[in-house]
Amino acid sequence: MVKNSTKYVSYKDLKSVTDDLKKIYTAINEAEAIRELQNFSKK
Repeated sequence: MVKNSTKYVSYKDLKSVTDDLKKIYTAINEAEAIRELQNFSKK
């Protein structure tokens, strides 16, 4: 999932994007995952 998600991300932004994606897929529950996804989409 992460490899396909970062396919078009520049190398300098890769660390930031992967950290944000990790917050989404390691969320404790669905509500937290949705909140993190919304935060990610605002960036």
